[in-house]
Amino acid sequence: MERSDGRRSIRLLDTATTSVNVSAPSPPSVLYVTINALWAVNGIVVVVPPSGLDFASSAQFGALLADLGANLDGQTKHGACKNFDFLHVLLRRVDAADPAMPAVRQWIQATYCEYTLPVEIPKTSVASNKAAESATIYDVQKYEGSAKTYKRAADAYDAFVDLVEQSVVGAWTESAGNAP
Repeated sequence: MERSDGRRSIRLLDTATTSVNVSAPSPPSVLYVTINALWAVNGIVVVVPPSGLDFASSAQFGALLADLGANLDGQTKHGACKNFDFLHVLLRRVDAADPAMPAVRQWIQATYCEYTLPVEIPKTSVASNKAAESATIYDVQKYEGSAKTYKRAADAYDAFVDLVEQSVVGAWTESAGNAP
């Protein structure tokens, strides 16, 4: 974000305070709050389970995002445009036992190309159980299931967090490097 006064600290603070996490529902339930949140963030992670319906929904979300950008860019002062520091697509609830999953994974990778993250979150009982409680695998105090299942889920989430952290740090570094 460029400030007319060019002060580096303002730009860094601006970047840091607007890098927020937003969990947005996919269409058709996208509301004005979601649209406002998308306009406020600097980075987006689109979570897509590799199923046909979820893939179609993600394509609709992409079209909405492109339309939103085209419409709002023309309405900003001084011709300013909305740019995202990063856009990632994460495959989540990947079930190796689902016979349709490899084909849908290929569709997602072909559609989103370099935006598709190289890590996938597997479908596991630990993640499903915690999601039902509005919690995450990091909230597990003692898991009654297999330690291997927990480790598989935790390793995938850790790898995802590392990739997002790299994107955020990269955006901050680039922003700091552009400072006068």
